[in-house]
Amino acid sequence: MVYVTESPVIVPCRNQVEAAPLVIADRGFVRVSEPTSGAGGMVIAVADVLAEQGFNYQRCMHVVAQDMDLTAVPMTYVQLTLLHIPAVVIWGNAFAMESRARWYTPSHILGDWGRRLAADGRDRRETPAPPATVKDDQDGTESLITLPGRIGAGQMALF
Repeated sequence: MVYVTESPVIVPCRNQVEAAPLVIADRGFVRVSEPTSGAGGMVIAVADVLAEQGFNYQRCMHVVAQDMDLTAVPMTYVQLTLLHIPAVVIWGNAFAMESRARWYTPSHILGDWGRRLAADGRDRRETPAPPATVKDDQDGTESLITLPGRIGAGQMALF
């Protein structure tokens, strides 16, 4: 009989998140990049480790999660949304630097993370891109929603 006291995913995350308190003290938040997110299990494990260290991961962690499988991307999006984790979930190939669509969690938008990331001065691909046309594997193109005042710019239309 085997007894598991904690998730096997948590152990490697503890080692990777050791420097997070120093980064949070310096910047106010830590960036987490997951190039092969799957259903988001590693991101959730990082959030658990930050919570164990006494941090509110909903305010001091921002995630960029990417996967090339269109089945995995919505799973990641739903899980991070339900846990109120600020994130940009990208459908695309991280190794080829390809981005087909970006999904912004409500906590990313409501927490004004686009501005926070830009103000950090280390902003790269994580800030919302201006509304554009993206490739869709079914009919060729799909236009992204443009709302007044750039609220939700780049948010994918679900209906």
